[in-house]
Amino acid sequence: MTQALQTLSGAELAPDAAPVMTVQGLTVSVRTEGGLRPLVQDLSFTLRRGETLAIAGESGSGKSITSLAIMGLLPPPAVRVTAGRVLLGATDLTALPESALRRVRGDRVAMIFQEPMTSLNPVLTVGMQLAEAIRAHQDVSRAEARRRALEALTAVRLSQPERRMLQFPHELSGGMRQRVMIAMALAMRPEVLIADEPTTALDVTVQREVLDLLRDLQRDLGTAIILITHDMGVVAEMADRVIVMKSGRMVEEARVTDLFAAPQAPYTRDLLAAVPRMGQRVEVAVPAPSDAVARLSDVVVRFPIKGGLLGRTTAQVHAVEHVSFDIRKGETFALVGESGCGKSTIAKAMVGLVPHQGRIEVGGQTLSPLGHDAPKSLRRKVQMVFQDPMAALDPRMRVGDLITEPLLIHGIGTAQDRRDAAAE
Repeated sequence: MTQALQTLSGAELAPDAAPVMTVQGLTVSVRTEGGLRPLVQDLSFTLRRGETLAIAGESGSGKSITSLAIMGLLPPPAVRVTAGRVLLGATDLTALPESALRRVRGDRVAMIFQEPMTSLNPVLTVGMQLAEAIRAHQDVSRAEARRRALEALTAVRLSQPERRMLQFPHELSGGMRQRVMIAMALAMRPEVLIADEPTTALDVTVQREVLDLLRDLQRDLGTAIILITHDMGVVAEMADRVIVMKSGRMVEEARVTDLFAAPQAPYTRDLLAAVPRMGQRVEVAVPAPSDAVARLSDVVVRFPIKGGLLGRTTAQVHAVEHVSFDIRKGETFALVGESGCGKSTIAKAMVGLVPHQGRIEVGGQTLSPLGHDAPKSLRRKVQMVFQDPMAALDPRMRVGDLITEPLLIHGIGTAQDRRDAAAE
């Protein structure tokens, strides 16, 4: 982080330059049975052309609600702006009707959402979605929109842009989907770009590429960026100024170098102290090899690629090749590598979600190599937390039902016992 501060090369901003955006006393409230409850309270800041303003804080501090309020994407009537203004130049976005706001949104103000897989339409190709966004704001032909879409994908340095135009979002990696979102946001050359946790689900190498890309595009286009993040390392790397929020309120605002050198608010100091640093670990006893609770021996996972009229296998994706390791009782075992190296595939093989070759033993039981569902007794011994909660949780089920469903499937406890376990 210190090195990032030393290499920070943000452009010097003229202090007297007219702000491209001004937020004045913004208050956002949610309607509850007891009346309106504020989620963001009396937030004010300015943003100038070419500047990167980071809004940092823990989950629930009001960062994303602020960005949605600026974009006019709050879910009415439950959540709404109850006070303040958001000025884009001289235009108050909070006073615009929806029809006028749609013309501004995506054109003059654009947003990169936190999870691209839930932001992109799964049934439309990447090229169709990019062209649709362009035609929504400019009177151009389909051919011209497609040409501009291809230019946008090329500008974000996406490999094989012509091929990506014809692919669906699920066919791209997380880093590729994030580049598509950036291309869609910047295709109209917006005055303000809001990036909501743009690197949360990306590995460190792809995160570096995305941050470098945003910096290069900002330099070329002069776009002002509002960066929403809880990652103070990203703040140090990207921001010119920082706003720290807690419980919907601004607790500190400063230039990034001043904030990291001498934070004023106690909460900011706590936030910086919580950033992991190399060498900060607690020494624990190393478990004996005989305490292995999971064992992989020469595991191979390959996925067939089918083609032709008869759907024959024409090639194979080599996802995992001859991997062996043991995981011991009480041990934290890390699988590290960039996107596409096989980390998640190994994890899925260990819970019986994908077929494999070789031998996988978990909890003293050997998994079927065909990827059939593991027996219930094994399900109780190994659990998996997936990368994206929005894709892993059933949106039609309440939280309590989601938590109690596995207990019900395994016949654990009474209905009241399960409700108590879920609450706990």
